[in-house]
Amino acid sequence: MTLKKVYIAKRIPKDPPPHLILNINSLMTIREVDSLYIEKIFVDTNYVYNGPWILRPPLSEDEFSLNHLPPNLKPIHIWNMVKKKIESSDVVLGIINGKAYGTIAEVGYASNCKTIAVYILPDENISNDELRDLWFIFQIAKTTKHLWSEDDIKNINEFKIRDINSIEEYENFISNIVPNFMT
Repeated sequence: MTLKKVYIAKRIPKDPPPHLILNINSLMTIREVDSLYIEKIFVDTNYVYNGPWILRPPLSEDEFSLNHLPPNLKPIHIWNMVKKKIESSDVVLGIINGKAYGTIAEVGYASNCKTIAVYILPDENISNDELRDLWFIFQIAKTTKHLWSEDDIKNINEFKIRDINSIEEYENFISNIVPNFMT
């Protein structure tokens, strides 16, 4: 059985797991950083974690570890690396909250690729009001429903955490996220 490549987009947590952090140094070229980012995978029990990878871990909301990034690394280089990882994924799962702007862009891009199953789940700490404000984003996932798989729901732990065990349960869950003006 070939394991699917899964890209799990979300805000980078404080103290991320070490296996998600790339070992970058300021002497590296952009090509070396790109290769390291693109070639990295992490084989989980039920799928291949395909990214994203952390270039500089946060220490808190506004503070990051020492900057060891190459001085000529630009945001466009990072976006290009992210796009390549998304395009090489079978599944993109976005965990969103009101500050997950990059995640929202990633799932939008993935859904436009037309070959990637996209799922969107709320951050575990999201408030009901914030969830209702983000209702529109969950509709993106529905545009890829024809690519959804029961195996995705069973194999990706983020669904289990939210007690979602089937495509039907997932679709019902996101269908019940509606804006205030529709209630």
